[in-house]
Amino acid sequence: MTERKDLVCPVCGGGAEIVSGKDIYPLAKKISLCESRFWRCVNGCSYVGCHPRTHKPLGTLATADMRWARMKAHEAFDVLWRDKGMRRPTAYRWLAGELGLEYGKCHIGSMDIETCRKVVEAVEKLRGGQ
Repeated sequence: MTERKDLVCPVCGGGAEIVSGKDIYPLAKKISLCESRFWRCVNGCSYVGCHPRTHKPLGTLATADMRWARMKAHEAFDVLWRDKGMRRPTAYRWLAGELGLEYGKCHIGSMDIETCRKVVEAVEKLRGGQ
C-alpha cells in the first residue's frame, strides 16, 4: 500500500493512502471513475482525486463540505476563462491578486471553505453581481 505522510487530513491529522475509485464510490457504474485514483485519509475522513493516470493529487485532502465549496468556487471561477474570453493563466493571476495569494499557490483544489467563498464573491463582484 502506498502511503503519504505529507498529505494531512484536515479532520484527524492522519496521512493518506492511494485507493481506487471503487473504494471511494463502491456503487459507481462509470468505468473511468472506478479506475481513477484517489488519496484517502488513512482513517477515511477525507479524500482528493489524482491527476489522470498518475498518483499526483489534484489538491489537498478534503471533507465533503470542502469538496462542495471547491466545486462551487470552480463553477464561479471557470466561467471567466471558459465563457468570458479571459485566458486561464490570466484568470488565475487575477484571482491570486484578489485573494492576496502568490500566483503559483492559487489553486482551488487546495483552498479551505472560507477561501472558496471569497472566490465566489470576487467573481460575482467582477461580473457585476450577476
